[in-house]
Amino acid sequence: MPQWLWLIIVLLIILIVWWALARSAETYEEELEIEHKDHVEMDTVTNLEADDFTKIEGIGPKIKQILQSSGINTFQELAQTNVETLYEILEKNRLGFHNPDTWGKQARLANEGKWDELKSIQERLSGGREK
Repeated sequence: MPQWLWLIIVLLIILIVWWALARSAETYEEELEIEHKDHVEMDTVTNLEADDFTKIEGIGPKIKQILQSSGINTFQELAQTNVETLYEILEKNRLGFHNPDTWGKQARLANEGKWDELKSIQERLSGGREK
């Protein structure tokens, strides 16, 4: 096969690879835009209805935001979410080192307005875990 034909084949391969990479970058940017819009819309909706999860020992602002973007917005919803699901949400967001084992119980008390009982339990916790 002549050398010029090999050169054309190599150039075609380079063009195809370049086109595929450019296309995947565009798709990725579009997905980021959609995800950003979803978060903005979700924040607008959840800020009106959401309970303040930072009142739960072991939940800070970042985890609060992650829970809300996962569709968990109230103490009642948090209390009804099983621990395995909470672990999955944390793992998915690279926060698997947090321990949600007591969040459900704390959320139930918060939902029922039992703040003194919640405070009593939280005194025995550190980062949401039993001391």
